[in-house]
Amino acid sequence: MTDTRCDIVGLGTGPAGSAAARGLASLGYAVLCLGQIRSPETIEGISERVVKALQHQGFTRALCVLSEPIPRHVLWNGAASAANTEYLVDRQQFDAALIEDLQQHGVTVAQDWVSSATDVGDAWQVTTQTGKRYSGQFLIEARGRRASSDAPCLRRGPETVAMGVKWTIPSAEIRPAGVMAFSHSNGWGWVVQDGRGMAFTQLSMAAERAAVKASQDAEAFIRRMLSDLGTANPLPGGAYPAEAAHYRGSTALLHDAIGTRNKLRIGDAAMAVDPLSGNGIFQSLSSAMAAPAVINTLLQRPQDSAMALQFYQDRCEHLFERFSRVGRDFYQQIDADPVSDFFEQRRNWPDQQPSHVQPDRVLGTAERPVINDGFIERKTVVITADQPLGVWRVNGQDAVELLQAKQRD
Repeated sequence: MTDTRCDIVGLGTGPAGSAAARGLASLGYAVLCLGQIRSPETIEGISERVVKALQHQGFTRALCVLSEPIPRHVLWNGAASAANTEYLVDRQQFDAALIEDLQQHGVTVAQDWVSSATDVGDAWQVTTQTGKRYSGQFLIEARGRRASSDAPCLRRGPETVAMGVKWTIPSAEIRPAGVMAFSHSNGWGWVVQDGRGMAFTQLSMAAERAAVKASQDAEAFIRRMLSDLGTANPLPGGAYPAEAAHYRGSTALLHDAIGTRNKLRIGDAAMAVDPLSGNGIFQSLSSAMAAPAVINTLLQRPQDSAMALQFYQDRCEHLFERFSRVGRDFYQQIDADPVSDFFEQRRNWPDQQPSHVQPDRVLGTAERPVINDGFIERKTVVITADQPLGVWRVNGQDAVELLQAKQRD
């Protein structure tokens, strides 16, 4: 058996794996990604921040499968609002488009399932279920929550499961495309209609209560939850399940030892937080966008490896805590009496520290690692109460120089 050799092997071709592979290819590395288009078929919501990130990466085909901005209605703790929009995407079409974009940018993609990945000292050897073998100097773990659990958890939130169902809507009941996020007695839900006769519902619940033991109970269970919304119920009465319900874990996870000298976890394989509505892909991209500079430093400047790995670990931990606290703040808005165990567990996790320090205040300056021209390098940054890792640039300008100019004024 012969190897297909490359510089870097990426496990996973979702948004995080694709963003990291694209960034590394632009730095001149030969990158090969292994992955399969995810199943089952789902509809997801994407925020404006994700759209901008896709544009920045040049993922033109992935952008083409997004919908126009769709109004998002929220019914949370009995209060209705409609402040934001989401872009809807069929996740299978989106993942297929990401693969086309990767190939267009010079990344080799093999659609196959991984059987094993072994560190043999000077390289990683990856074997697939079809018997093919690939080797590379560096390995990226980007298979999301499905990634092999070979790293212990540094933090783990309340156990949570999400139940998803795709629905077919009779032609007489098709409505314009729209999204609704809502709280209910057992957790929170997300409902989308695509305007073409299909809907998708997802309910996030405490894992120990989850759930519906048999898939034939899913329809009745979801309808009971939605009936609590009264006239705001977004699912037409004639809608019927197009396939059996599927379940996935959605517990918040932060892995320890996210990176080594020749391997890096990115996206949900590094940290995964309750996505709430429209934030799942944004959260996975948050770590992936930093990965190319970290990997480039590990490979080209091994003397800076410890600094690069610490930078990445600190960044993932900071993002995990920030996202977790934002979710906690939403759960604290539920003031039902008594509060269900789902909200009670999550309104006090991960801690009681503020998600954002307002107003922010400058604490001083210090040397910190930052991303600079494709590497992790030490620079003098501004430390603030809200940004303890430091701010290096503000709209392309040096933050320390801006602070000094303000102090002179």
